[in-house]
Amino acid sequence: MNLTLMRAVLPCAVAVLVLASAASQSSGALIVPTAGDERFGWDEGFSGSVFASWDVFSTTTNATPELGSFGTDVDTSTVTETTGMAFLTGGGNIYNASVATTLSVVVPTTSLSGTNTRFVAQVGTFGSVLDISSLLLNGQSASIAGLTEEMLVSSGFGAAFDNEYMAIWDIGSAPESEYTLTFSGAGPHMSLEAVRIDAFASDTAFVTPASVTAVPEPASIGSMLALTCGGGIRWLRRRKSSIDAKRS
Repeated sequence: MNLTLMRAVLPCAVAVLVLASAASQSSGALIVPTAGDERFGWDEGFSGSVFASWDVFSTTTNATPELGSFGTDVDTSTVTETTGMAFLTGGGNIYNASVATTLSVVVPTTSLSGTNTRFVAQVGTFGSVLDISSLLLNGQSASIAGLTEEMLVSSGFGAAFDNEYMAIWDIGSAPESEYTLTFSGAGPHMSLEAVRIDAFASDTAFVTPASVTAVPEPASIGSMLALTCGGGIRWLRRRKSSIDAKRS
């Protein structure tokens, strides 16, 4: 292989290794708490914690956590679409084609005891993106919020985002007996795929992480590789054409 070709191919090879490594770290599902994860600090089911998880919705109003729950009365938690214009998809998602999907999640937290509270919400969506600024807990903005996974995929209606979001509230006070999370899409055509709520209270203050961390997904990796590798190949072709022109 000549030196010019090696220079064109090497960035592509490096990109393949780096991006594949990043993709292997992606969970592919909403994240389960572990004590070593700075976004949580406790294990799922740890005494004094609560969680509620939804993955398939059977109704657009007062949907209880079919995927699991932990804590006193947490199995009575509910997800409700509040515009009244949403419907269920065949796959059990909550979808609104007319206006932005708006949702309310109510979670009892009487199991919590401590002088500091951490509340972690995760949301999985498909189609239009979630309006991250709309994530409110009892009317308050999150301490930090963002994407944990981002994937652009092809659907029957064209390109769509298959995203997962996380928001963390670190509250310097004892927990309320119940919390209400509200959020909405940035526009019509957002389909709610999943919701997970985790909360814990402690007498030690929580330290808010610097990021909720986003990891490139295969679709993003493909785009990045196309830019990196394609750019190198196009550069090589342009260089070869230039050399041939000079020789002629």
